[in-house]
Amino acid sequence: MLDLLIALLRRWVRPTVLDNEPLGAECGTVCYVLQRPSSLDLAALELAAARIDAPSARAPLELAGNDNTQSPRSVFALTRHAGWLRQRSTPRGDSRALHACIQAAIDGRDVTLVPVSVFWGRAPDREGSLWRLLLSERWTATSGLRRCLGVLFDRTHLFVRFGPPLHLGEIIDATAPPSAGTRRAARLLRTHFRKAREALIGPDLSHRRTLVDRVVASRNVRRAAAAHADREGVAASAALREARGHAKEIASDLSFAAIRFFDIALTWLWTKLYDGIDLGGVEAVKEIAGDHTLIYVPSHRSHMDYLLMSYVLFYNGLMLPHVAAGKNLNIPVIGPLLRRAGAFFMRRSFRDDPLYSAVFEEYLDRVFANGFSVEYFVEGGRSRTGRLLPPRGGMLGMTVRSRLRSRGRPFAFVPVYFGYEKVVEARSYLGELRGRAKRAESLSGVIRSARFLRQSFGTVHVRFGEPLVLDDFLDEQAPDWRSRRSELLEDDAWMRPTVASLGTALQQRINAAASVTPVAALATTLLATERQALDEDTMASQLDCLLALARHASTASNVSVTDLDADAITAYGEKLGLLERTDHALGDILGAGPVNTVLLTWYRNNVLHVFATPSLVAALFAHRSTLRRGEVVLEASTIRPYLRGELYIAGNDEDDAAAITRSIDALVDLGLLEREGDVLRTPSRSTAEHARLRRLARVIMPTLERWYIAAALIEAQPPTTWAAEQLEAACVLAARRLARLHGVDAPEFFDATLFRHFIRALATRGVLTPDACGRFHYDRTLRLVLAGARRVLDPAFCDSVRAARRLPAITPEGAVGA
Repeated sequence: MLDLLIALLRRWVRPTVLDNEPLGAECGTVCYVLQRPSSLDLAALELAAARIDAPSARAPLELAGNDNTQSPRSVFALTRHAGWLRQRSTPRGDSRALHACIQAAIDGRDVTLVPVSVFWGRAPDREGSLWRLLLSERWTATSGLRRCLGVLFDRTHLFVRFGPPLHLGEIIDATAPPSAGTRRAARLLRTHFRKAREALIGPDLSHRRTLVDRVVASRNVRRAAAAHADREGVAASAALREARGHAKEIASDLSFAAIRFFDIALTWLWTKLYDGIDLGGVEAVKEIAGDHTLIYVPSHRSHMDYLLMSYVLFYNGLMLPHVAAGKNLNIPVIGPLLRRAGAFFMRRSFRDDPLYSAVFEEYLDRVFANGFSVEYFVEGGRSRTGRLLPPRGGMLGMTVRSRLRSRGRPFAFVPVYFGYEKVVEARSYLGELRGRAKRAESLSGVIRSARFLRQSFGTVHVRFGEPLVLDDFLDEQAPDWRSRRSELLEDDAWMRPTVASLGTALQQRINAAASVTPVAALATTLLATERQALDEDTMASQLDCLLALARHASTASNVSVTDLDADAITAYGEKLGLLERTDHALGDILGAGPVNTVLLTWYRNNVLHVFATPSLVAALFAHRSTLRRGEVVLEASTIRPYLRGELYIAGNDEDDAAAITRSIDALVDLGLLEREGDVLRTPSRSTAEHARLRRLARVIMPTLERWYIAAALIEAQPPTTWAAEQLEAACVLAARRLARLHGVDAPEFFDATLFRHFIRALATRGVLTPDACGRFHYDRTLRLVLAGARRVLDPAFCDSVRAARRLPAITPEGAVGA
């Protein structure tokens, strides 16, 4: 009968095998353990074992010393079920097979138990849908009828997970009775099955209506509703109805039918849009998924981010997250679909609405308490410049407060880097960077975007960074936080810097997992030229130089680098329409064109942090041919902290010297610098190496020029003249003028956010000191910074800045109305 069932299933289902570990001869006698007795599960186990060349479960289990057969199969179930339509699951403490395995291990036999979890479908346990009730995997016992229907109607969603082998010789006590070993092994197996099920389908989920009821009935929401009623002069019942409306507006409504729809739709969409998905780092996530509540914090560069995220997790056997989505996405048709795929909606800002804030935070608490994974973007919105945006503290603060209130499983943040070789929203980003107002999301906009299906968008790169366990982070911030939970919840002076530090740490881990894609390398190369054009040979040599530097950087981080060589990258850029070739008798010219030049800044900014330090070292030789190694390290060390802050590069002041030294060594190895003892010098000006060094310096030069604008405007006025907002406005005005005069075709050059970030960095490092009125003092350090900058920057640019800072509109008084 089992042979017939296996033969039928082999023709019908396609099991996906998860997390299998090789079962070699060192495992001795192997016995599989299923959570439940089921012929279908056993048949699925056999199919999966055959796919990975594991021992067959139908082989006899030989445990006696003379190799006599003691069991007809090498498999047993940990529980027993009663009933066909309505099954009950009970522990099987008297399992003779488990007892025999323990006894054999006590007698000195090498016996290994391998727990195997079999999942027919991926839906959470829900009420209200007959389809989901019949076909979904559940936390309660699943009937044979439901599994049969699942086989018939859901054949592509069979998942088989082989757990880590349990070597009985390592867990038993030979001096204790066999029953003690049996109980311990059963306990370890039950723990594994629970974690495996939780990691794949999520914890047991109540009905959405029940969750909304619990949120509204919570003490915090009722207290907020009472305060709202007093403040607005309405009845308490009306305030509670408003709270319920907020909860319904927010809450997700996970549906297996919607998940299957997105599975089919997105598989088709990715096939149309992308050449493939390059995935890395997911194994580290799987290792912590069973013991932690996961919070995914991806970079936010496209609307594709959250769709790709759920798709990748789904096909890697991880629980689908509840995804925080902006209310602007809750549009007809699209909004309900996203809600049923796990999205919960939030307003852009609700600081001034205490009732909504209380409902939202209580909802998030309930999701965390139930053990569900969550996904949100710490940047808030999508990056229009390609850089990581400064982290916002709202969701992070709620997460920290939730952990302080919780005594359940620890939280672990999972940073995720998305690298696109061609972003779908590129044209709209270009318009917004040039001043066009952002279009609101709408169904008609989604329909219009269908025209993109005719284009190729290359490969998308999804890289999971090093997880950050929140408990460990809090141990660093407040070692006694566990005993001071209530106090820290109310201590805003502690919470604000802690959340800010957490946001910065997560952004650093995202960038540490960057992927230097072919397009990013191509963009970095072209934008470092004067006219965004190169002949083919020069393009190849510069690309090879950048790729070598990226691979050198990857030895100290999780950065991945494309395997394509320079010629393949050039051909790839032409295929994607990002590179234009001009035929010429003396050799073809490769360039970006006026539109693509601006677009390429977006892709360059994805990986600017990878090349920032070697480019900074190269920039120090822009107008000097010789420097001592110590001088290079000292000068670069005064600038690199600001690079770390703006580009979210991991490390601290103590790490800067080592990072700069590594970059010096890399440049020497590539022949871009020559070393004689303690002296570093540039190659001869007539050599190709000198030209490559000069182009490398231009990578970071726009950033240094932007900083020089801010520092020069501050220094042009007496201390306590500038307030932060005035200075920021004046910087933007000056940068717009200078970009026009010097041909800087990068809208980020006059981005107010970047100026604001730099001004704050100067204040943080003590270069600027605000007085009681918020106006800045500065000392001689600022003049030293300016003197150093003039040794690096183009003298003509410095002269233009000095001229601009005397213009009436760029004075403190003129900047007020800017």
